[in-house]
Amino acid sequence: MKKHKRKEFGLPALLIMGSGFALATVIVTSLILAIIAYLGKDPTALTGAFSLLAPALAGVVSGFITSKANGEGGTLVSVISAVISAVVMLSLGLILRKGLLPLGAVLNIAVFVVLSCFSALLAKRGKGARKRKYR
Repeated sequence: MKKHKRKEFGLPALLIMGSGFALATVIVTSLILAIIAYLGKDPTALTGAFSLLAPALAGVVSGFITSKANGEGGTLVSVISAVISAVVMLSLGLILRKGLLPLGAVLNIAVFVVLSCFSALLAKRGKGARKRKYR
C-alpha cells in the first residue's frame, strides 16, 4: 500500500494562507452578526456590541484553526498571520478613511490580534496535555 506524502508548504505560503484565512473569518463573522442584527427588532441597538464581537470571534476561530492546522510551528504561523491581517486591516482603514481611524477601530483590531494569539497558544497547549499517560 502506498503512503501519500503530505505536501509541506514554506513559511511565506503558510503566512499568506493564514492571513487570508484570518481576513476571511473577519468578513464571515461580520456578515453573520450583521444578519443577526438585521433580523432583530432594532438593528442599530446591537451595533456597538457586534462591532467588538465580530473581530473577537474571528480572532479566536482563526488563531485556533491556523495553529492546529500547521502542526509543530502552528503557533508562530498563527501569531504572525494575525499581525499581518491586522496590518492589512489598518492599512485599508487608513486608505478608506483618508488617514483618520477612530479609536474603536484600532481597539477592535487589537482585540483581534490578542485573542488570536491567545487562542493559538491554547490550541497547542491542549494537544500536549492529552499525550500524558499515567500509570
